[in-house]
Amino acid sequence: MDKTQNIWTYRNDAKWRLNRAAKYGGCHAAELLKSSARSPIIKSLATPDVARNVFGMRQASMQDRWRALVGLAADNPYALGFRKVDGGLRGLADDMNTCLDADSSFTTLSRNLNEWSTHQPPLVLMGYGKQTSARAPLALIHIPLLTQWLLWTAEARANWLAVRSRVIDLNAICEVACRLIPLGAPPPPSTLERSEAKRLLRNAER
Repeated sequence: MDKTQNIWTYRNDAKWRLNRAAKYGGCHAAELLKSSARSPIIKSLATPDVARNVFGMRQASMQDRWRALVGLAADNPYALGFRKVDGGLRGLADDMNTCLDADSSFTTLSRNLNEWSTHQPPLVLMGYGKQTSARAPLALIHIPLLTQWLLWTAEARANWLAVRSRVIDLNAICEVACRLIPLGAPPPPSTLERSEAKRLLRNAER
């Protein structure tokens, strides 16, 4: 299976996990990732300090494009860190320009995406559509760390809604995400218990 097939598989898997969490929590999927649940994750991942110090984005313009891309990939409860692209790379640039104060040029965005995709681990994965010319058009963007934290939030909220014993509440879910995301850390288990969450938060302050 090639990388283009993989990214679509990742998207299907993410949707399946969200629906499974909603079923477990006894709610609609959108309730698990409404705006108030997504916003802290978006802000934590896209701040200039995190972009610069954790992901190595030194230029302010690059940080702005990262912020715009993160926002697009989490602009609704079902986005889950993915952004379907209409019109290839130029279409993505147009979408991002609606989020940016300065123009996001086609060539600069292409350079940024390539750099983010070669970061270890990759900050961005790209999927391509059917080849119609010399190069297959960009069709899907995936931000893996964003997907991980959105799904963790959805599953952790579902556990709380299902009144699972000893799991963290909604405030603690938000606090864990806001403390760990700026470190570039992956999420803990969604069954995180209150005592373990306190330990993680203490360690994050050191």
